[in-house]
This record gives sequence, C-alpha cells and structure tokens, in this order.
Amino acid sequence: MDSVAEMTPFPGYDEAALPGGVEATKESRYRAEGRVPISAEAVASIEAAAASVGVTRMPWERYRL
Repeated sequence: MDSVAEMTPFPGYDEAALPGGVEATKESRYRAEGRVPISAEAVASIEAAAASVGVTRMPWERYRL
C-alpha cells in the first residue's frame, strides 16, 4: 500500500489508490458527516416508487431546507 501511495497518479486525480481506497475514504467521510449524499434524480426516483405503493412521507423530509 505504501508503494501505491508514492506512485504518480493518473492525470485528473489527486492520488494513486488501490481498488476500494476511494470508496473507503468516502465511507469514512459519510460516517463522520452522518449522511450519504443522494442525487436529485435518485431522490425523485425513490419518491416516485414510494408513492406508487402508497408511501407518502420520506424519512429525509425533516432534513430538507
């Protein structure tokens, strides 16, 4: 792992990483922040699916600004 960290990253990347490294970093950040970001498109899709089975209130309603 140390030798990978010392490698020159591909253009457009800040660092070289092993498979799963980026995901592990994101998971740590999401845990610290207490939330996982979801795109607006994903939220709309989830809400449409929920509405189709009669669910009208989403758990994230209380977090919207």
